[in-house]
Amino acid sequence: MSVEDDPEYRQALMEEGCDPDDPHLRSAIADVVALLRQIGAAERAEAYRTNGPYIHDGRSLDGAADEATDH
Repeated sequence: MSVEDDPEYRQALMEEGCDPDDPHLRSAIADVVALLRQIGAAERAEAYRTNGPYIHDGRSLDGAADEATDH
């Protein structure tokens, strides 16, 4: 079963006033997913290149949050 056919996904879209069968909406969601995949790949490549942490690593986010609250 694809995400588009998941009853909870469809219900969430309908609650937001969207038609889950709208081809424009499906295309927009697919574009966002593709963009997120590109961002993830770029992030992994940069972390590998610099031997740094992944930004989505919870520890990295906690550290960033701590730094943000220190100012």
